[in-house]
Amino acid sequence: MKRAILGALLAALIPGTLSACSSDDGGDDASAPTKTVTVTAEPDPEPLTLTTENVRTKACFDDPAPADVAWLDVQWQAHVDLDEFSFELTGAKGVTQVGSAETVPPVNFGGRIGFSGEVTWEGHRKYLANNVSDITGSNIESADLKTPIEGETGLVILHLRFDPKVLGTEKGGRLAGVKASYTTVEGEEGEVRVDSPHVIRAGDCP
Repeated sequence: MKRAILGALLAALIPGTLSACSSDDGGDDASAPTKTVTVTAEPDPEPLTLTTENVRTKACFDDPAPADVAWLDVQWQAHVDLDEFSFELTGAKGVTQVGSAETVPPVNFGGRIGFSGEVTWEGHRKYLANNVSDITGSNIESADLKTPIEGETGLVILHLRFDPKVLGTEKGGRLAGVKASYTTVEGEEGEVRVDSPHVIRAGDCP
């Protein structure tokens, strides 16, 4: 009798158990948690970018300081084909840019010339030829005459002339950085800047 009652109870419980398992495995997928994937799109770079490896903000020359200096502190990179570009100082006091900038390419296309500093204008071509492999005076060209292509890079060379009266003061001559203006082959015009604050003095630096 007890066996009969136990069998009846098992018979009643088994279908319910199977039903519950079936419900768990084949339930509605909408109740499952939804995974959200966030994708952040990187903005396209400007057609032209400027960078600097400057780690100094002060330069001191012997007194009297040379009148004309080649300033090598800024690199450029074209991210599209450009029709033209030009470079000029920003925030200059006691310092004047002479003529248009020059540019010199690295040995390998798209590479870099990691230079930062000043050298006399008269000797800057010889200086670069002696310090950068495979660079000669013929590698240097006026930025106004150049039409960079996508991926091309170069070192900006600015011809600076100093006011000796300003360099001899406690504050010295100053510049804030470089601005580049460009026009792409598609006719888009724009400007980009890079900060490279410098104080330039004659005599010993304090």
